[in-house]
Amino acid sequence: MLTIALSHHLFTEIGIRVVAASALLGTIACGAQGGSEENDLQSETNLETSGFETNPDASPQEVCTILVGKAPPGEWSPILSKTCTKGAASALAPAVGNVLLMEWFEHANNNPPSLTRIEGAEPCDASGYKLRAMFFWADRISGFNSYNDCNVVTGYDNIDLSGDRQTWSAHDPCGCVLVPWVGSKMNDRIESFWIRRG
Repeated sequence: MLTIALSHHLFTEIGIRVVAASALLGTIACGAQGGSEENDLQSETNLETSGFETNPDASPQEVCTILVGKAPPGEWSPILSKTCTKGAASALAPAVGNVLLMEWFEHANNNPPSLTRIEGAEPCDASGYKLRAMFFWADRISGFNSYNDCNVVTGYDNIDLSGDRQTWSAHDPCGCVLVPWVGSKMNDRIESFWIRRG
């Protein structure tokens, strides 16, 4: 009887821990997708406060898209809107009039999938876009892609484009930089990006 009672207690405790762990993992996965739609983004000026808090109601299959504007001299690229859509990222085209600038991956090779897309109204030029990766994305980026003439990307370990940094660049017809893994120096350390045409 004691053995049966202990086994029942042990299985109950394991079950509780498994449920708690599953809930935690679900919250983390959902947080990667971008947070609540109730955030008022019209007053936001960077990705620092764009609603990357965890959202237990979000679906792990959501892909969130941040639309940014061109940065005034010496300032961050302003956030114009944020939306989340269920479905594979490969099936999502940028909104009419926008171009895809970046994709952020939580895991190397985006496996398992967890990403946010950054769009803009125009491709990169020499001044480019200055982006902050905060809340869920702070110190979680393991890979990224940049597109549409954003062929030079510098990632920084501080939110103000300072501290340790690494630059990735490519000079080929795609006008893109594809980085499935940022490497051991910057893995899970990036908090801001400067993307531009070089």
